[in-house]
Amino acid sequence: MTRQSQKVIANVNQDHFDEALNAYAIADAEEQKITAKLDAEITKLREKNADQLNKLKEKKDQNFDIIQTYCQENEHLFETKKSIETIHGTLGFRTGTPKLKLRKGFKWEGVLDLVKTFYPVHVRTIQEIDKQGLLASRNQINFKPIGIEIAQDETFFIELKKEIN
Repeated sequence: MTRQSQKVIANVNQDHFDEALNAYAIADAEEQKITAKLDAEITKLREKNADQLNKLKEKKDQNFDIIQTYCQENEHLFETKKSIETIHGTLGFRTGTPKLKLRKGFKWEGVLDLVKTFYPVHVRTIQEIDKQGLLASRNQINFKPIGIEIAQDETFFIELKKEIN
């Protein structure tokens, strides 16, 4: 990715401002016109090919199930590797990220009590700053001694008046 330095613009007079705003509005209108035309064409293409795409998706889904069943029934193909190469591509099994799952009959509240008893080192106590609360009380709090200040960014915007044809 290349960096671009931002141009420094200074001493803009009223004429330059009016000209730039007019050019901005015209470019925006043209951009929206082209985008709307593209969207309409894309929609027509989708409608035209929807049946064929649905049939192909169904065909892929049916064949995926057959291929997956074959691989599950022939575990010996994956004894040394998790994937195999075929003339059509690579296929195999991916091991997902480990996650904790409740066993039948357990709820997280009960598990928390059991973990507190048997593995207390694995129970978190989280302390964090209530930033929303501090902001809500900003008129009653002196932030300077606690190392905080309130900042509000200001961004420039342009909202054009749109004329619909």
